[in-house]
Amino acid sequence: MVTIVTGAVNPPRPGYDPGMGLGRHLDGVEQLEIAPARRAGFTVVVYRGAADGPEVFLARSGKRWSLPAGVSRLAETPQQASERLLREEWGANLATFEVAGESAEPIFAAEAEAAGGEEWLTPIQADGEWFGIGKVRALALGADGLVIERLLSSLE
Repeated sequence: MVTIVTGAVNPPRPGYDPGMGLGRHLDGVEQLEIAPARRAGFTVVVYRGAADGPEVFLARSGKRWSLPAGVSRLAETPQQASERLLREEWGANLATFEVAGESAEPIFAAEAEAAGGEEWLTPIQADGEWFGIGKVRALALGADGLVIERLLSSLE
């Protein structure tokens, strides 16, 4: 908790208790308490159409595959942060839309298409890879896999 004092603190006087702290000895001055800023996390499902069906991009973290994730900055919504992640990390100006807002962290999706409608054939970031739905199912991604299944079924 951050405390902002909007006036001068009275000097100690008889009966002053140093354990109470200076912020408690204000004379007619307002004291505001502001909760610390929370940084909201998010997940992004980037998908594309391919000859064998839709594919999603998964990032590798050690030996584990998962959907790309990030954290919003101060005064930035999770959706703005998801679009910033795609722009800064991947060099792709993609619009995102929310697909699972009821979860603890919102999940957004973006369709990956290059300019002129040509699909990206190579991974967008070095530590990731495009996966077809069969490979996604084989990886047993848990909650990420359920989100991918739900998104891809809604696109059909």
